[in-house]
Amino acid sequence: MPELLYDQKFWLNAFFAAEWALRLAMIVIVPFRRSPDAAKGWLLLIFFEPVAGLILYLLIGRPTLPVWRLVRHADFEALAKPTYDRLAKDANIFHPDVSPELQHAVTLARQCEASITLLHIIDLNLQTKPTSPVNGDLLKVETIEFQP
Repeated sequence: MPELLYDQKFWLNAFFAAEWALRLAMIVIVPFRRSPDAAKGWLLLIFFEPVAGLILYLLIGRPTLPVWRLVRHADFEALAKPTYDRLAKDANIFHPDVSPELQHAVTLARQCEASITLLHIIDLNLQTKPTSPVNGDLLKVETIEFQP
């Protein structure tokens, strides 16, 4: 066994096996909760430079949001719920009747649209900054658009 520790062929084969195991594992891990373009970029980096790609992925590639952002998102959902409820009951907003076969698709589309709209609004709110002073007070400009 001690001579195995000094065998260069063993370490070379172990290195190649570890690189391929890393590549195969990352094929499953990287695409989770990520856009196809972002997943493709990470996988290209990991396939060409597995060690450097793994280090970068562990440092900056996590697909989860920080806790402070999740808290802000939950606060905004609670703040926006009355508005969403009011808009859902508004007679001027068209809610077509859909056959039961298509109801699942409509529900999925509404959930995706709502999450995209909320994330867009949150990004807008995070990027708003006070503008020029008006009568000594700072004016904060925020734009929120709701799409039915």
